[in-house]
This record gives sequence, C-alpha cells and structure tokens, in this order.
Amino acid sequence: MSTNRPPPIATWRWLHLTSAFVLFLCATLQEDRPGHVMEVYMNFQLPSSLVDWSRIGVEKTCLCKMMCQSLPKCSAVTIQPDSDIFGSFICHFANQSVSEALLLPMENEITLIKPQRRDDVACDDGFFLIENSGCFHIDQTARTWNDASLFCQSRGASLFLPSMPGELHVADEYMEEVGAVDWWVDATGRRWGDDRIIDVEDWYPNKPNGAMTECVVMKRKSAHQYLLDDRNCNDQNWSLCRK
Repeated sequence: MSTNRPPPIATWRWLHLTSAFVLFLCATLQEDRPGHVMEVYMNFQLPSSLVDWSRIGVEKTCLCKMMCQSLPKCSAVTIQPDSDIFGSFICHFANQSVSEALLLPMENEITLIKPQRRDDVACDDGFFLIENSGCFHIDQTARTWNDASLFCQSRGASLFLPSMPGELHVADEYMEEVGAVDWWVDATGRRWGDDRIIDVEDWYPNKPNGAMTECVVMKRKSAHQYLLDDRNCNDQNWSLCRK
C-alpha cells in the first residue's frame, strides 16, 4: 500500500520490529484456538484490488488482527506502518477469498489470512479436528517408524505429512499439551513421503547428520516449537496420524 512520505530508515526498522513483536504478543496472549489462528506472511501485502476497506490510526497490530477475527466476512488483513503517525498502523481488510499466491512482496508490511472454516468436517472417534488441515490422532505408544506407519494405516490415516507451506507446525500446540518430545512424521532421509525435499530451515540445528536412509521425527526445541531430526528407524517414538 502506498503512503505519502516514507519515514527515515531507522524509523522503518523500529516500526517493523515493533509490529513483529506486538504481532508475536498477539499470537501468544490472545486465545489463538482453532478458528482464531491466522496465517502470518511477513513482508507481504494484499493487492489493492482485494482491499475492501481500511482503518488508519491503529495503535497496535493486535487490533487489526482482532477486528478481522471478529468480522465473519473478513478473510485477510494487511498491517502497514503509518508514515504520518509515528508508532501507528493502517489496517487494510479483504472480504473476499484470499490465498498466499495472491499476495505481493512489500517490505515492512504484514498480512494475516484467516483459514477457511471446515465446520462440516466430522472426525472419527479418537481423532480431533485442526481447522483447515484435517483430522488428527496422537498415538502415545512408542513404536518404530514402520510400525507407526502401519498403525496409522490401520486407522484409515497416514503419518503426518504437511501438505502446504507453513503447515509443518500445525500440530505443535497439541503435541506440547500432551507432553510429546519426539514423534514420527512421514519422512525418510532428506525427503517427505511425497518425495518433496525437506526445507533446510525445518531441520533442528545441526541436523540432519545421519544416514540418508534414516527416518524423521519432530523434536521439541522449545515451548510449542518442534523441528525435524533424523533418527534410526528402529527407535521407538510417539507418532501423529492424519486423514
């Protein structure tokens, strides 16, 4: 989104860091339960053709997010530093369907997209719904990777495999709640089960460091954060099934 006059570079950096920090606080302090979580895209904006209305003079990025969450028609919001009011932001809202592919690169702006609701989905017994991602089951029995895969198949599911960018951490919160430390996912060597190469940034620090034939777990790095680690396929861990 264009503004009349950009502030000095130092001010831009301050606003960017402040908006990112406040946005982090929003995600931490707000009740970001399924149905309230929004996908975050740093340094991207909505194209002007998708913006239905805007609000200026917003003091916190949280307010932009909360306004979109509270409006059923709102599908996404871009948060832009206000060049005329130091420490203030402008919210640009979209009411029509928005996907990541429609966003435009723009430094110092943040776009939040509300996942589409899936209220019509009913999960089988033992499975729980993660909105816009499907039904999941946490298997708390320690199994080898192969046995874990067979177990998921016996439930009409498969080991967890992220199907889109940003979905790797969709279940982290749930695994944290049940005390999971390591859990098998549908990946071996350096590739996902659908033959996609695993992104470097998704690996635990200094990983992978084993054989190309090793299997992969999500390993707890910190509270509510898991990253990928390569393990011997005969190790026994929990697993996450998805269907």
